[in-house]
Amino acid sequence: MNADAPYPSVIIPNVFEYAQKGMDPDYPALLLARWRRRAFGFSDAALFWAGDDKLVVSPRAIDNDFVQYVVDLLSYKSVTTIVPQYHSGGLCSSIAEDRVVLSEICNFVTARGSACLRPWGATKELYLLVDEFRRRNVTLITEELPERDNYWSCSYIDSKVGFRELCTKLRTHSPVIQIPEGFTCDSLVDALEILRWFYSRGLPCVLKSSSGVGGFGNVFLHDELLQQPFETVVDYVMGAVEAIPYFRSGPVLVEELIVSDMMPRSSAMPGCTSSVFMSGVILSGGELTIIGGGVDMRDSQCHYVGAELGKDTYLENIGDYLLSSMKKIGETIASYGYRGHWGVNFMVSKTGAPVVIELNARRCGESHAYALAERLYGEEWRSDSYIITRFPYPVLSNPDVSVPLLLQAFDSTNAIHKRNGVLTVPTQVSWLHDKANPGIGYVVIGATRDLVKSAEHHLHEQLTSVGIKYRDC
Repeated sequence: MNADAPYPSVIIPNVFEYAQKGMDPDYPALLLARWRRRAFGFSDAALFWAGDDKLVVSPRAIDNDFVQYVVDLLSYKSVTTIVPQYHSGGLCSSIAEDRVVLSEICNFVTARGSACLRPWGATKELYLLVDEFRRRNVTLITEELPERDNYWSCSYIDSKVGFRELCTKLRTHSPVIQIPEGFTCDSLVDALEILRWFYSRGLPCVLKSSSGVGGFGNVFLHDELLQQPFETVVDYVMGAVEAIPYFRSGPVLVEELIVSDMMPRSSAMPGCTSSVFMSGVILSGGELTIIGGGVDMRDSQCHYVGAELGKDTYLENIGDYLLSSMKKIGETIASYGYRGHWGVNFMVSKTGAPVVIELNARRCGESHAYALAERLYGEEWRSDSYIITRFPYPVLSNPDVSVPLLLQAFDSTNAIHKRNGVLTVPTQVSWLHDKANPGIGYVVIGATRDLVKSAEHHLHEQLTSVGIKYRDC
């Protein structure tokens, strides 16, 4: 849909700024800094978003060897990266306070006549930045952004509480929309009382903060845990939320835990099965497009680490059913004035019925993989290709491994597997030397699951040979 956009792009991966919207204001600064560093790593994947000619404004420098590798591999016309000199908070506010960066963006747009603004998601700071460009007589196309008066729609549907309320309304007229049994309360303290109700009935459940990304904001309470004394269960919950910056400043949901016998187990955590998802975009005219979908992959703590996309995934079994739900939800949020990228996660119940879990009113973790696939194969990739995206692939820290060595592993793999029509693409290198959670990102795309799995296995061997080994989470 947007891999080869008809006009240049100004890309602003404001991931942390977006994720911070629902964070607890008193969350410790030291821990918050770790979240910020991880969020900055998403900027690498923004190199693949939308278009042949793009300016990426990153919160921190992206490795030059990696940028050039991506440009050469995918034959982009032009990719320029710039970084604000200082970080005063979110990325957009840092851009607004940097005259050099502002001038570079203005020059980029002016030289090309027009350009489209492509953010991770809408924030208040982003609207202020758009106003700053207007004051400079530089008007960016904002087709992926709600009008300022409709920004509320983004905050509403992106919150778990708001989206649950929306789906509750929709299912009265559309039986295709199913949601878990659950309750909303004002605080974590109240949520523990609702948890007691589930506990007394032996019903597995999940506590959800109204905000949160990538699975951070969920605490899963499975059968085995509910067999422990209630005080032990509460201690587990309080320990789990301690490191999560979303639970102490807003509403909390308690919902039944949907465990599927039909979906593959992608985590060592009891009760944590994969979810299926679909992603779409609503542009300025209100037109709705489904970009793609697949099955997510999760680590031992049930946090998102990648996905399987395209054909040969479980999505093929229920895709038509999900599509009807997506269209109903998309039409509704479009009527509220929402514009931009969005995605919905579904769990598959024991009876095989898809149950709506949450909506993300932003680009999703597969956005770069969609754009990459469409650039290579056009819209046909959805029916012709199987894709694995690892984001991240956790590795053991090794300061002696350089980015060029990492890229060498991909070249060695492609030298053999491109003859079978399979391509391995590094998509993220900024976490390679992250002290807390080192990792990399990549995409493997090909005609069949077997071919892709074979190439991924070879890639892992090549990564090991240059000193990058898998870290079991």
